[in-house]
Amino acid sequence: CDLKPEIIGLQEIESDASLEALQAGVKRCGWPMAYRAIADEKATTVKTALLSKYPILQKREIDPDGTLSTRNILEILLDIDGKRV
Repeated sequence: CDLKPEIIGLQEIESDASLEALQAGVKRCGWPMAYRAIADEKATTVKTALLSKYPILQKREIDPDGTLSTRNILEILLDIDGKRV
């Protein structure tokens, strides 16, 4: 709990329920990450995701190869202090 990240990117998480549990865990460490997104349009066993203390303005999933065997890439647009990043 010594670090104070503002954004956490995850390349392997099972579900939104797992992401929600992680979000609750980091909150207990004093990391207020009120926003989350997960690439869950494909039924893969693991997904990519993001936790952020900044508002998520837009989420887009990119299919890297057009097959069902690979997880999607997650593209996020954030509002960081009034700037779209």
